[in-house]
Order: sequence, then structure tokens, then C-alpha cells
Amino acid sequence: MENDAIRKKANKRKTSALKNKLDRNQKVEGVLATKIQQSIERAKYVQSARKLGWDQINKSIQIKKVEDLKKQQEEEPKLDEQMELEEEDAYVRDFYAGIKPEGKKEELESLKASDQNAFALLEETEA
Repeated sequence: MENDAIRKKANKRKTSALKNKLDRNQKVEGVLATKIQQSIERAKYVQSARKLGWDQINKSIQIKKVEDLKKQQEEEPKLDEQMELEEEDAYVRDFYAGIKPEGKKEELESLKASDQNAFALLEETEA
């Protein structure tokens, strides 16, 4: 008998705690449910907007072969300014390709010699 009374009290406590938890969950569920629903709708809107954007981009893309583009560039007549620039670049390239600086060779040789023994440059002193 006493055990039954103790069990009933424990069960009442459990059921009242469960009732309170259920009530709190239902209140929270109401608030959270609307927020969850709004976030789901927002995500769907963003996805559809992105998809529409890509559809428009894909429609505007024109696929052309690289060979055709190269042919078009070759066929286009070059402007006088472009031709002058190309000639000038070629002249400068040829001019600097033919010159080899002599003074720099000596500097490089001295640097190479000093790289071999860096301590040779120091003065000898007694401690």
C-alpha cells in the first residue's frame, strides 16, 4: 500500500512535469514554427531567383569556336597605330638582344669570386 502511494506521487510528479514541458514546447513551437516556415520560404525564393538568373545568363551565352575567332582577328585590318607599335616593339627587342653589357661582366666575375670565400674580404685582426 505504501509502495503504491509512493508510486502514484512519483507518477503525478512525472506527469505534471511532462505537462509543463509539453505546454512550453507548444508555445515555443508556435513561435519557432513561423520562423522556420519563413526561413524555408526565403530559401526557396533565393534558389528560384538564382536559377532564373542563370537561365538568363545561359541564354545570352554564344558559343563560338576558337578557330573562327582567330580567323576573324587575322582578317581584321590592323590600324596604323597598332602596326607602328608592333614595329617599334620588334626594333627595341632586336636592339637590346644584340647588346651585351661589358661592364656588368666584370662585376659579375668579382661577385662570383667574392661568393667563393666571403671571409677573404675581412681584415685580419688579433684577438
